[in-house]
Amino acid sequence: MTLPSAEYGVRRLRDWDCIESLDLDLLESTLRCVKQNGTLRPHMVNKAAFNEVDESDVPPDALGKFQTAWQTWLENSIARSLPSKTGEQSPPMNIRVFILEGFFLYPGDPETGINDALHMQLYKLTRATLDMRLFLLASKDQVIMRRAQRMSCMTLKDFPTDPPGYVEHVVWPNYQREHSWMFINGDVAGMVIDQNRVRDQAVMVCPGKGQSNMGNILMWALERIVDMLSTGFQEDFRKKPQQQS
Repeated sequence: MTLPSAEYGVRRLRDWDCIESLDLDLLESTLRCVKQNGTLRPHMVNKAAFNEVDESDVPPDALGKFQTAWQTWLENSIARSLPSKTGEQSPPMNIRVFILEGFFLYPGDPETGINDALHMQLYKLTRATLDMRLFLLASKDQVIMRRAQRMSCMTLKDFPTDPPGYVEHVVWPNYQREHSWMFINGDVAGMVIDQNRVRDQAVMVCPGKGQSNMGNILMWALERIVDMLSTGFQEDFRKKPQQQS
């Protein structure tokens, strides 16, 4: 893309933060593989694990408490959902929770927003494959700061860094355009969520207007996941034939 600016003049930059940069066919086949098999394909790797990032502000002891609480809840839920005869131990279960993180996962309803082929594909894909949809708010200043802290981001080829002004002139305008449907009057900078719209699209937005610390955000997300899985366990249990004593 050609990008003119008073600070840096006219430049040609690659836009890695738009829907056209996503391999939606690969994403779809990967998500459907996960849904069907509970695992990624053998050749796939988590390249994001190689990114250089600063430490989060979640203390290690808090992470330990979250992990313990999660493990306890999971074990108790499994025990309640798999009734067994007295004295018998419930069979072990392998439960996996896959988290898909990305800069653009929730396009607006194509009937009222952008409805080209790519947006339609992504809209249908995320609604069909994601069991729940969480959204974390961030202000323009936060996005700029976090991208600067990231230092570099691994791609399939190398570790590129953001060119000067890239976040301000490419990333943030893309974010505004693609997520304006979530906000009252399309005002992304105002950060006031249109609760009716996000509810209609089954998107849960973290409260706090992006000002919550990571510990609170982590707890909020964990509670949402627990609520979703609890409902799933209850539905599975109702579907099971009751054992005869």
